Amino acid sequence: TWPSPGLPGRMGGYPWLGGACEAALHVARSYGGYAFAEQEVHSLLRSEAEDRHVGRLHMRTYWKVAGPCDMPYEDFMHTVTAGARNMDLMHEIMHDFSPEGVFDGPALLVLAPESPEFEVAEDVDRGFCSSLRVAFGLGSH
Repeated sequence: TWPSPGLPGRMGGYPWLGGACEAALHVARSYGGYAFAEQEVHSLLRSEAEDRHVGRLHMRTYWKVAGPCDMPYEDFMHTVTAGARNMDLMHEIMHDFSPEGVFDGPALLVLAPESPEFEVAEDVDRGFCSSLRVAFGLGSH
């Protein structure tokens, strides 16, 4: 099933927090700040949406994760700003999406052995792809 419930370390394993939050968390995870991102998710979920201080999240993410990894502040802000727009748009488009039929062509699903929680995607995708090939690649998702 998607989202995978109870996985605060992964986008989709907890309720959607909005593009501005998710973009900062994505940057943190990209720089190896998985524990930081998971801690922030728990903190954000404890507060009401209108009480979440996105600017503070951005600053914590920069000072604790991205900055120490030598990401320039201007690049960080560009990434989270553009990322927020893109993530909100993708979320809006895909949130309630359900294919109207079966894709009749070759499709490749790449799974990561370190992320068994996503293996259910194979069963789901087989229902919508007539010619699905599954491969395993390195990584966590």
